[in-house]
Amino acid sequence: MNDFTLANQESLDELAWAMEACQGQFCLMLARCNYGYLQQRLIQQLQEECTFNIRVIHLKPEDRTLFSTVRSQLGQEIPSALMVSGFAALDNLDDMFAAMNQVREEFRKNFPFPFILWMNDRVYIRLLRIAPDFESWATTTA
Repeated sequence: MNDFTLANQESLDELAWAMEACQGQFCLMLARCNYGYLQQRLIQQLQEECTFNIRVIHLKPEDRTLFSTVRSQLGQEIPSALMVSGFAALDNLDDMFAAMNQVREEFRKNFPFPFILWMNDRVYIRLLRIAPDFESWATTTA
């Protein structure tokens, strides 16, 4: 196993452990990966390795708010964990992050499970600038 693969596996193990530890409660985690194909492979690997149900939502470019998108996609489903990807392709990333920051308490009230946001470095920098209060809730950045 090369250093790159080993580092990825260690990050996945840490993320899996954190998701397991946060079962039944809202827990924001940020997973950073700059390569889309690798991000999808890592998400798939986590789904295969974890013994609990990880729901994945991939945002579409036209999605406007994270809260309503997640709510409508989940319906009454309460997964063991949720992973959201696709931020880099959004038409209006800044507006989505501003809305996330404004309704951040609603995430905690309505989503009683680990909530993992997958993003690249460019998207993460935007999150820090536009939604610092939301980002400050993150417990794990892998």
